[in-house]
Amino acid sequence: MYEPAPAARQTYPPGTYDIPFGVLYSPDIPNLLFAGRNVSATHVAFGSLRVMATCAVMGEAAGTAAAMCVEADLSPREVHVGRIDELQQRLIRADASMIGVREQSTDNRARDAVVTASSSLHWEDLPDPEEALALTSTLAMLVPAGQTGVAELFLSATEPTTLNYSIRTSETDRTYFPAEVLHSGSIDVASSAGAWVPLEVSADELVSDGRPWIVVLEPNPVLSWWHSADVVSGMIAMNLREDVSAESIDHHISDEDANEVVRWGIKAFNRRRFGVRFRGPISGYEPSQASSGLSRPFAGPNMWSSATLADAPEWVQLSWDAPVKAAEIRLVLNDDVNEYMNNLHYVRKPFRVIPELLADIDIEVRVDGQWSSVAKIRENRRRHVIVPIEPKMVDAVRIVALRTNGARRAQMCEVRVYEEQHAADA
Repeated sequence: MYEPAPAARQTYPPGTYDIPFGVLYSPDIPNLLFAGRNVSATHVAFGSLRVMATCAVMGEAAGTAAAMCVEADLSPREVHVGRIDELQQRLIRADASMIGVREQSTDNRARDAVVTASSSLHWEDLPDPEEALALTSTLAMLVPAGQTGVAELFLSATEPTTLNYSIRTSETDRTYFPAEVLHSGSIDVASSAGAWVPLEVSADELVSDGRPWIVVLEPNPVLSWWHSADVVSGMIAMNLREDVSAESIDHHISDEDANEVVRWGIKAFNRRRFGVRFRGPISGYEPSQASSGLSRPFAGPNMWSSATLADAPEWVQLSWDAPVKAAEIRLVLNDDVNEYMNNLHYVRKPFRVIPELLADIDIEVRVDGQWSSVAKIRENRRRHVIVPIEPKMVDAVRIVALRTNGARRAQMCEVRVYEEQHAADA
């Protein structure tokens, strides 16, 4: 308490990190679980563990583990040592975040379904950007890996000039700032008021191991990179704060402690999309993503996206060769986990509900070749939608998106079809 330096010293890990279950139970008292600010952690880890939302998810994990202990007469340590996978699966089923861990419940029949959709997102479905931004600092745009065709940028120039650029990938599956260089080059750009300019690289030449691609443009004040408010979840615009001290970014950080995740900022370009495109369908948003088992970004957006939701509804359909039992259908919708909501006392949004959430949804099942409705959901504001139904043998389930809460396209992270009802997870 007598330290003359600032009271807090922030440590910024390069990406999201896991909380081990071992911090939630006592090593001395066999039936005691903790949650919140009394967990076992150093003061360094406690700096981020102590915040309210994180305390809440630790409470969810501790409560779920307590239920398992009661059901099977186990100690928390026995859950940790022998049944941690089951604990994780219970939490994932309830839409808790397990970084990179797939939902693999044995009674989730969506895992072996064939998934089709009314449409999927293509690069040509995205409108051209409408606003220019002078390239006075290093700017970047993250897109999912695995695209096809030649990369193009929407640029304008006040005079003929040269653009220096690179295409990079992230450090790991759970980080999103530019790291490893996959390709670098320079191109001549003619004077123009705004046009698509091809880069001298095809997506086929880039490594695609699941980590995202990040297109990085170096500063050139006679160039502008155009951007759009037509945001696509899973694509992130960012800028490099390279000519400012770490302390000006956060006064608790010393320059020697700064790392790349500190330097690359996304807040200034929240809900903006820089003009970059490839050709054909946008990899990472295929219908099959709706049953991938991953419902949050991890090495990719992990969601299905339709083309523009306009005159007709969009839908995702799960089909099986032979009928399967369905007793509960769960939807995990896109609530844009990238949205900045650190402090709602001073952060104000132009919307009251996350626009990407589906608002009006019909759920249909097919039995003996006949479709019937099992749920009509209206004015939805939730990410996790649980629909118990009368158990029946079905050979297809269809989720029909009628309206969003403001987004231009329908998006869905996951559809799950359970053989049993799990209402206690709600």
